Amino acid sequence: MNVSEMKNQPLVSVGMPVYNSETTIENAILSILNQDYKSIELIISDNSSTDKTAEICRKFANLDARIKFVRQDSNIGPTANFEYVLTSSSGKYFMWAAGDDTRSSGFISANLEALLENPNYIASTSPNIFDKDVNFENKEVRISLLGNRKSRFKQFLNDPHQTHGLFYSLVRIESLRECPWIRDLIFGWDWAIVLYLANQGEINRTKSEVIVFGTAGFSRQNNIYLAHGLTGFKRIIPFSIFSKRVLGLIRTWPKNESFHIYLEVIWLNLKTLPLGYRLIRYFLGNVKKMIKAKLIALLGSRP
Repeated sequence: MNVSEMKNQPLVSVGMPVYNSETTIENAILSILNQDYKSIELIISDNSSTDKTAEICRKFANLDARIKFVRQDSNIGPTANFEYVLTSSSGKYFMWAAGDDTRSSGFISANLEALLENPNYIASTSPNIFDKDVNFENKEVRISLLGNRKSRFKQFLNDPHQTHGLFYSLVRIESLRECPWIRDLIFGWDWAIVLYLANQGEINRTKSEVIVFGTAGFSRQNNIYLAHGLTGFKRIIPFSIFSKRVLGLIRTWPKNESFHIYLEVIWLNLKTLPLGYRLIRYFLGNVKKMIKAKLIALLGSRP
């Protein structure tokens, strides 16, 4: 099916939650507006940015009627902003787009075609790469989640750090709207949502097109643990809530399907223990140094 044959197909909604993206937002918006599939709406929610993001978005909204722009009165948090653009969408298909990401012009048409022709696909995306790696073809990520649900979960848990692009798939919107976790900011938040979708159907990866991810996003912040409320000893098992979500998804599976997934989830947590232990030791070491310095200062100040 080519683009001309799809011109009467349902509306595709693109939700773009943004915050302080003045240096990248223009290219992100243009990559959506310049898609060869034109039946789209772009919902942009500025999370009370302190830079010129809102000004740039308003400029585009005044030029293209397909854009719905809202500036939040105060910062509502990243996940609530993602939820806001989803609930504000009216299309039959939906995808999130970050304010520092760009897509090739055929991204929507290629993935919409895949969904239209394959009812077993719950979502579809294209190969992805980070902007710093665009000159290296071998850096493209092409992981998909196909086959039965056990196979899909095993594919994901085999290397979850390579599944970022699946979160930004084109999705059948009703399936995503039923997810109860979108507002909950947990460590592995996007992973949980991807597995929620994978529990319902396959997530495809096209051979053509590409999505380029910026390297300054929320999940790549230096204080990522603090941003997720993981302080002190909570850092030892950061995936505890994520694991609970996954185990809840497979609770009703037959034992022969779920047993291997249980083991994979346990292994994921065990792999993070050494890192968490080092972080706690580093934290306690700094506390010890601070207390020692204060004691020395206090004793040294006495006559």
